Amino acid sequence: MRSRLYILSAAICLFLTGCDLGTLQVERPTPRPAPTEPENPLFDPSVDCSSPRVDPGPHYVRRLTNEEYVNTVGDVLGVDIADLRARLPGDSYVAGFKNTAIGLSVSGRRIEQYAHIAGEVAERLDPDALGERASCTLGDSACERAFLRDLGLQLFRRPMTDAEVERFARLFRVVESEGDGFERAARLVVEAMVQSPQFLYRLEARHPEARLPRRTFDASQFEHSADGARTKKLDLQPGRYRISVDAALAPGAKAASLSLDFGSRQVERWPVEAIVSSPYTAGFEVGEEQGGRQVVALTADGEVAIDGVELVGPFSSSLDLSGPDVTDGVRLVTGYVMASRLSYFIWHSAPDKVLLEAAAAGELQTADQIAAQAERMLEDRRARRALRSYLDEWLRLDFLDTIERDEAAFPEFSRALVEAMKAETYRLFEAIIWEERADLLSVFTAQKTWTTADLAKLYGFEPVEGEAEYDLSEIDERQGLLTHASILALTSTNESTSPVKRGLYVRTQFMCQPVAPPPGDASSDAPEVAPDASTRERLAQHTEDPNCAYCHKMMDPVGFGFEHYGPMGAFRTHEPNGAQVDASGRLETDDDPVEFYGAPELGQILHDSDAVETCMVQNVYQYAIGRPPGPADVCDLRAVRERFTDEGRTYGELVLGVVTSDAFRYTRTPATKEAP
Repeated sequence: MRSRLYILSAAICLFLTGCDLGTLQVERPTPRPAPTEPENPLFDPSVDCSSPRVDPGPHYVRRLTNEEYVNTVGDVLGVDIADLRARLPGDSYVAGFKNTAIGLSVSGRRIEQYAHIAGEVAERLDPDALGERASCTLGDSACERAFLRDLGLQLFRRPMTDAEVERFARLFRVVESEGDGFERAARLVVEAMVQSPQFLYRLEARHPEARLPRRTFDASQFEHSADGARTKKLDLQPGRYRISVDAALAPGAKAASLSLDFGSRQVERWPVEAIVSSPYTAGFEVGEEQGGRQVVALTADGEVAIDGVELVGPFSSSLDLSGPDVTDGVRLVTGYVMASRLSYFIWHSAPDKVLLEAAAAGELQTADQIAAQAERMLEDRRARRALRSYLDEWLRLDFLDTIERDEAAFPEFSRALVEAMKAETYRLFEAIIWEERADLLSVFTAQKTWTTADLAKLYGFEPVEGEAEYDLSEIDERQGLLTHASILALTSTNESTSPVKRGLYVRTQFMCQPVAPPPGDASSDAPEVAPDASTRERLAQHTEDPNCAYCHKMMDPVGFGFEHYGPMGAFRTHEPNGAQVDASGRLETDDDPVEFYGAPELGQILHDSDAVETCMVQNVYQYAIGRPPGPADVCDLRAVRERFTDEGRTYGELVLGVVTSDAFRYTRTPATKEAP
């Protein structure tokens, strides 16, 4: 988490200093010394990892991100809703990524849009996508329930409970009462399911071993009397119980009400205007003197069809976290929960049939079983789609969608060119990961690229039709990720380059290193800067000021190495005012500063950097577990990095290290005690 707070600190610093446009003024006689770069505390080598104790860190409920939501609907139902995505409120960056659990909040507007989109999904649905049971006949209860269980398994990523099946089955009766057919009922079920909590959230049961005593009864099990009462005799043990009722107004009937009585006590009364699927009642007690044969009575004052009653109890255990001998327990994540963890990490979508079958067969328990599934999934096209989404967030490529450039100064700028910039970066990672299966950090030193004709012109290459591969071994100025127009345009302003932004970007995105926040007595007053000064000269006035140097020392010298590349990423030897570019740079470290000239040389430094290697691991690990790493993750991160390093630093080994880590395979479970 600490490394992700660095970005916020740096942003505050840049705001207060005016970045390229001003300097920091502080009332004090002597400058504050610039801090040295700390070791990444998440990879602290002094931490003892020999203990067999497992601590997976905290776990949070996670809403599907917009990306996951669109992908899941498309993959499971075959309905493309990419055009509807803009209706949803955007997911926000929290601690560096959009899938951070604590940032996945839900607003009223989001809920409203989920409902609207669900209707669109139902309308666009091809009935053939529902499988062989899409041809059921309304009234065929067995076929309807089999259809629900098949669909629910895919959308809820686990088998439906009996209670869930009964509740969704009521929709068939609604459609049947309106005289419509099974296809309409199936669409209505889909519409309900894709806006249900079971679909929208990745819900992981915290007590899979706990089974509440639960009994269900349908209408045929109740005795009917002439006054409309339905009664059921039950054998109940002493304890506390709760009841839920599913009922509906009979076709053509007017509003009615339903009362629930247990013994001589009325537990609940509901108005019935259409459908009632009640929450559980607050509860009622069966004492020692009442144990034995009891009567549950449902009485209707009108025509009410009762679909079922669910009785839960007696409750024999409760959570007790107050005792001194009670600590957080840990359990292994297996089955359907593990299937979802794998699929939403590697695919950003729902588990496929193979994963669900493996979950049902108990084949997602060992590290080897999990790794085997992960290897299979990495070869699927969905893994490439997910990688692009990850790159959008890690590298902030999605910000390119909103950049603008002055048309007179940059006539080559277009949305198509921006898309080509992003595509070049995607293509480089895909080639290294899947085609070459090479060292992931070789993205910084790659000597080939793929561009469209528009981007080739920007680079000064010979343009060809469509996408073309270019050998860069003889083109010194265009090698590796740091010379991609996507990164260079992203870290510039609309008018000029920005060594501050570019240096900050390298520090935060690639090295997970801090940039010191401004002192509390900082002022944003900016001094006069010579109008004809070059970028380096202008920023030199900032860094030579001892007060401003406190903030800019870690960024500017790194950013100067990019000065050969203009705001669109085109190579240049002179600035717009005619000044010759000086691309010498310096990377401050705990030891001696590392000098370099130009972005390609910096790329080689990053390729060889321990800080970049640990940052790569940290980012992918955080993305998988959905929260910033903390002290509990130090040993996990060390193990993942060791595997990553020992196995050639490939993306595949990084993923396998993460999915077999403790944080991915385990979860905390509060201990339980028997109730007195």
